[in-house]
Amino acid sequence: MLYFLAALAGMVSYALIHSFVKRQQIQVEPYQALLLYHNERVEVFFHQKMILAKTHKVIDLRMPALQWRFQQRESVSCQDGLRLELTFSIHPFIEKTEQKILSLLEQVSPTDIQNKEFLQHLFLPSIQETIISCAKTEPAHKWQKDPSLLAAKISQKLRLPLSDLSTTKVSVTAVSLCAEEFYDRTIADELRGLEKIEQNRKALQKARDEYQTLMEMIENAEGAQKELMKKNIEQQRIRGELQKAIQILREDANRFQQEVQIQLDLLRSDLDVRINSFRAEVHKQVSQNGMTTPTQLDNEVARLRTRKRAETDLLKGDHERKAQAVQTRVDQLFRG
Repeated sequence: MLYFLAALAGMVSYALIHSFVKRQQIQVEPYQALLLYHNERVEVFFHQKMILAKTHKVIDLRMPALQWRFQQRESVSCQDGLRLELTFSIHPFIEKTEQKILSLLEQVSPTDIQNKEFLQHLFLPSIQETIISCAKTEPAHKWQKDPSLLAAKISQKLRLPLSDLSTTKVSVTAVSLCAEEFYDRTIADELRGLEKIEQNRKALQKARDEYQTLMEMIENAEGAQKELMKKNIEQQRIRGELQKAIQILREDANRFQQEVQIQLDLLRSDLDVRINSFRAEVHKQVSQNGMTTPTQLDNEVARLRTRKRAETDLLKGDHERKAQAVQTRVDQLFRG
């Protein structure tokens, strides 16, 4: 029984001691530091530590990103007198070294080092002075085109009040020209900037007018091109119809000439048949009567042949005139 009670007492004692030790152990994450205060002296640890009734604090080596917006009256003036509105950001952090942390704690309390508003207020004068001096070195359009150049220049010259702080990133974003109402007309450089804005406005308006004129010219040219295409299509259609009509007329002319030639051949054939028939009849009567062929027969044949030839020539001439008229019409249509 005594043995059981002793064992139970040992277990209870172990549990109490383990609980006490656990409560005295401080868990430290990789991105944290443990501060142990010994009166006026501070010790820094980066791993789990057991403390015995000592004042301590765990601080985060990561810090909030800080951002400032410089706009309107707080916008920055550039080399050409133009004012730019911009957003400036930095990402500070505390290096994981005992020396850096102790040096930093001599300048600011652990609470303030995690206070975003405190840090923004503390850093603002240095940042504003650096941005103003850097922006003055180049014209506004260069910073607008590539804000990273301005960020790099600021990063080189920036000196923060807490010199033991480090930064991983410095950026300049949302860069734009400031409205004219926020310029100070009593400052020569800013008057020059306003004149530059007016010149840019006039140049922009001129470019817009020229662009509008060019677009109108292009539109008119496209309209003329479409109209010309329509005319070309219509001319091609008319030319095609004329070609068909000419082809038909030529075929009619050829057929007409062939018909004329056939009629002439028929007339000649008929004339020859009649003359031969007449001669045969005369010779038959003469032979029956025992007489010679009279001279009047030859004269009559010659007269008949001449009359038929004249009729044939008239018919041929008439047909040739008609054929010539058709050919002339064809030539006119072709030239037209």
